[in-house]
Amino acid sequence: MTTCSVALTHRLRMRRTPIETVAIGDCRQKPVSERIFECVTCGKSFLEGAVVNGPVEFDPAERLHFVHRKLFCDFCDHIQHWQQACDSSGHLRAVLISDPGVIRDLAKIAQFLMEYPQAAGVEQA
Repeated sequence: MTTCSVALTHRLRMRRTPIETVAIGDCRQKPVSERIFECVTCGKSFLEGAVVNGPVEFDPAERLHFVHRKLFCDFCDHIQHWQQACDSSGHLRAVLISDPGVIRDLAKIAQFLMEYPQAAGVEQA
C-alpha cells in the first residue's frame, strides 16, 4: 500500500466509527459567546446574551428539569418564549420541550423590558 492509500483507508475507517466509541469530550457545544438564536418570525439573529432564562423548574410527571427562555425581537416587536431542558443546576441541554410561542401584548412586552433591559438590543454584529 502506498502512503496515500493508507491515509485514505484510515479516513474511511474514521467515518464509520460507531457513535458509542466516540468519547463524550469529543462532542462539545459551541462556547456560550458563539451561540446564535433566530427570531421565529423574521429570522433576525441574536447572541446568547439576549436570551433571558427563568428559574429552574422540575416536572415530576416527566422527571425533567427545565427553564423558561425568552427573547425580545425589536424588529417584530414581540417576545419569543419556549421551554428548554436543563440539569438540576440550570446547565442547558439541547432539548426543546415546547415549540417557540410569541407574545405580542404591548403591556407584557413593556413589563418584560423593564425587568430585563439587557434583553433589548443584544444582537449579532
